[in-house]
Amino acid sequence: MTGDSARVYAVESSAERLRILQENVRRQGLGSVKMICSDIGEFRPPEGFHRILLDAPCSSLGVIRRNPDVRYKHSPEVLRRFHERQLEMLTAVSRHLLPDGILLYSVCSTEPEEGEDVIRSFLHKEREFFIIDDTESLPSTCDKGPVVDNLRELINDEGYFRTYPHRHDMDGFFAVRLSRKGI
Repeated sequence: MTGDSARVYAVESSAERLRILQENVRRQGLGSVKMICSDIGEFRPPEGFHRILLDAPCSSLGVIRRNPDVRYKHSPEVLRRFHERQLEMLTAVSRHLLPDGILLYSVCSTEPEEGEDVIRSFLHKEREFFIIDDTESLPSTCDKGPVVDNLRELINDEGYFRTYPHRHDMDGFFAVRLSRKGI
């Protein structure tokens, strides 16, 4: 989207996942992506960011239609641990967002513990952040799939983007756009 002119930091704690990412970046011929093997809580960038994407580790219960056995891997206790880690990561990356920047939080889960509940907990603690509830700035259609005709319909009144396998014939996802109030 930027013609390889933006500075992009990809922070990944797993060396194996970072290796896969490096292969993908190399295959795309991108030179602007700096890859860092680190826990996001320990990452100290030289400057703040205008845009942050946190694709948080999750239960992957949103891919249940492609991987039905995932339902047997998670108990309420496991979901609670995911919730705590996701909230911890969201809090850590939020420190690097510049005022009026955009932070996109996403998980491939249908569970509120990993989506709405994480955001509500975060916003309760971090009062300078808010949900960007601006569906008008989003494209109204999606040419990537036949099922979703209007992307705006996937965003509820609270500003949460949510898909369900049984409703949308795609994986289950949760996403929300957050911003920090300007000074």
